[in-house]
Amino acid sequence: MSKSDSSFVNGIKGEQLACQFFQNKGYKIIAQRYLCPFGEIDLVIKKGSKYTAIEVKYRKKFSQLHEAISKRKLQRIQQSFSFYLQEHKIISEDIAIDVLLIYPPQRIIHVQNCHLE
Repeated sequence: MSKSDSSFVNGIKGEQLACQFFQNKGYKIIAQRYLCPFGEIDLVIKKGSKYTAIEVKYRKKFSQLHEAISKRKLQRIQQSFSFYLQEHKIISEDIAIDVLLIYPPQRIIHVQNCHLE
């Protein structure tokens, strides 16, 4: 299996674990692998009136958040999430972008309210 194939498989595995993680916490998964002209959002979830875009990072080794997601990637997620909200006519001030870091076998770190400074 090539490195890109392995990365794709790990990405799918990470997204499946993320779905379980959020569903167990009472969130509804409303989109997976949403693609638009600006990029991709791994998950869009909802709990109550809050909509959250989730970037899932599945890593074999522990790394800091800044190593797992670049400023450029965060910009693309913000643009994609804005596009998603407009496309689906969602008007809400209760929105967020979170990152879920997954390290096998069972370590999951949920970083909430990521934004550019």
